[in-house]
Amino acid sequence: MKDLVMHNGATPTPCGLKALYREALASGRLEPDAAQEECVDVLDAFGRDATQQTSHSTLGLRVTIRRRAIRSAPGRGLYLLGEVGRGKTMLMDLFFDSLDFRQKRRVHFHEFMQEILKALNSPQLRQKRYDDPLAELAWRIALHNRVLCFDEFQLNDMSDAVVNLRIIDLLLTAGVHIVMTSNTHPDALLQHNRQAQTTIRPLITRIMAHVRVITLAAQRDYRRARDMAENAWRVPPDAESREIFSRIFREVSPSEPSRAQLQIGSRQFPIACSGDGVARCQFTELCSVMSGTAEFIALAARYPVVMIESIPQLSPDRYDEALRFIRLIDVLYENGTRLYASSDVWPKDLYPAGENVTAFQRTISRLEEMRSRSWHDRPGISMSQG
Repeated sequence: MKDLVMHNGATPTPCGLKALYREALASGRLEPDAAQEECVDVLDAFGRDATQQTSHSTLGLRVTIRRRAIRSAPGRGLYLLGEVGRGKTMLMDLFFDSLDFRQKRRVHFHEFMQEILKALNSPQLRQKRYDDPLAELAWRIALHNRVLCFDEFQLNDMSDAVVNLRIIDLLLTAGVHIVMTSNTHPDALLQHNRQAQTTIRPLITRIMAHVRVITLAAQRDYRRARDMAENAWRVPPDAESREIFSRIFREVSPSEPSRAQLQIGSRQFPIACSGDGVARCQFTELCSVMSGTAEFIALAARYPVVMIESIPQLSPDRYDEALRFIRLIDVLYENGTRLYASSDVWPKDLYPAGENVTAFQRTISRLEEMRSRSWHDRPGISMSQG
């Protein structure tokens, strides 16, 4: 639980957001984009407001959360909305770096919610039998974080949606400034689930009363049209692909492949082919079983290189597998994992139709970046292939 509430930001950057953005433009790391520049202006003003925020008292925060009353004017949240690859995450990261205090955290939303669920089930929280354990967690987080940045906010299923929304509501109530990126408009969250709409719509409405939606309408997907690394994505998953992946495996790992078990709480997740720094998995071993974000986080934490073989084209009736694949790629992307994959089709054709097909566009965009030469040539594991 300590990691959840005390994970504060690194040493603050001494210059503001606009200065960081201009520096990135001057260095050629970014290209001029009018939509991004408008978003920078909004984020810059939001950051100044967060910087001027006064410190909370412990008692005041407890009373605030338990009474569920917003203590000051609304506007403590920003929701960066846009299509995939338009620069939402990049701008949020620049914003985070520009904040000149340590009481801040930037995290992928899936990872944050895994931490929340783990903390709710921790013995120290359960033994004290709080009337509202989630409110207790929100109070503890708010004590140590003036700003939270959540990348890729999404509601994928009803089981987690209420907890997700309540924790955000409670954090806003406590005066935390929150920035979220998403490619789904708040009105479209779980829109195909009638039961969900009845249950969560009031919560969404309550939250969005204090959150400003900013649409990043950049015309270009900056992840696409890259120079692709050799053998990062193989079509089809034939004998030649398997032999190439075996060669890459040997180049990464000096040891012979063996079975391994990832420990996730009280359960284990098997890896059939494990080496030093590399895991070689079949798609079915990762996404056709009861796996989730916790398993994928453990996978990425242990292996900087992951191979996924025999990825099929997913039809609408394989929605559960598509959803797990979305979460898997989100985690691998966030961790900078070097990915090798073989598939029946190219990324753009993986999931052409079905529930959550819009969310899958983000996965396609990330896969395009992850198979690029610039992704594979970053400093890290030294290999002669790919």
